[in-house]
Amino acid sequence: MAGIIYRVCAYTLAALVAGFGAWLTLAFWPTSRLVGLGFGIIVLGLLTALGVAAHGDQRQEASASGKDMGQETDQGLDRGSATQAAGSILATDAVCVVAASLAGLFIIDGYADRMPGWPSYFREPLAADVVAFMFLPSATILAAFVAQYASQAVKLDAKGIAIARLGKTQTAEWAQVAQLRFEDSYVLVGRLGFLMPRKLRTNLVIDLDDGNSIYIIDPGYRTARTRLLERLYGVAPDRLCRAIKSQGRRWG
Repeated sequence: MAGIIYRVCAYTLAALVAGFGAWLTLAFWPTSRLVGLGFGIIVLGLLTALGVAAHGDQRQEASASGKDMGQETDQGLDRGSATQAAGSILATDAVCVVAASLAGLFIIDGYADRMPGWPSYFREPLAADVVAFMFLPSATILAAFVAQYASQAVKLDAKGIAIARLGKTQTAEWAQVAQLRFEDSYVLVGRLGFLMPRKLRTNLVIDLDDGNSIYIIDPGYRTARTRLLERLYGVAPDRLCRAIKSQGRRWG
C-alpha cells in the first residue's frame, strides 16, 4: 500500500510542479528564451529526480518482500528474488511521471485560458476539465498497477512456491497445485472510435486443488521469463512442468 500512496503523490507532484514548469516554458519561450530554457532544465531535473526516487522505492519494496517470504515460509531460504529487471521498473516509472506531467500541463493550460491576460497554448478548456476530473482516479489505478508489477518477488524450492507483492505473501506446496498454465490479460484501447481489447501481458497462473489460484505477473523481459522458467523446471514436479513446457513459447 505504501508503494501505491508514494506513486500517487509522485504523479500529483509531477503534474503540479513539472506540468506548471512546462506550461511556463511554452508561455515564455516566444518572448524570453532564457526563461523558457531555465524552466525546461528545472522540469527535466524534476522528472529525473521523481523517476529515480520511485525506482529506488520499488526496488526496496521488492527486496523487503523477498525477506518477508523467507520468514513466513520458513523453508531454509533467506529470501525470494525480484522478478522485474531494474531497467524495466525505471523505464515504467519514467513513462508514468512524464504522462502525469503532460496531464498537468494540459490542465493548467486549460485553466489559464480562462484567466484574463494569461497565455494559453492548447485552448481546450473543456478537455482540460475532463483530464482534471479523471486525473486522481487514473493516477491511483496506474500507481496500483505499477506498484504491483515492480514489487513482485518469487521464491521456488522443492517444497513449493511463494509469491510476494505489495507486502502480501501467497504460498503453496507443490502437492496442493493442480496445474500450471499461462493466461493472457487484456486492456481496452480506443481504435477507430471503438473500444477494443489489446493484449497487455501473459501471466503464469498456479491453480490449486481447493479451486483458488495464485499467479506470477509477466516479468516483461525474455531473459527474466527464461530464468524464472528454468528455476521452476528445476524444482517443480514433472506432472506440472509437462503442461507448461508445451506452452513455454508464450513466454519466449
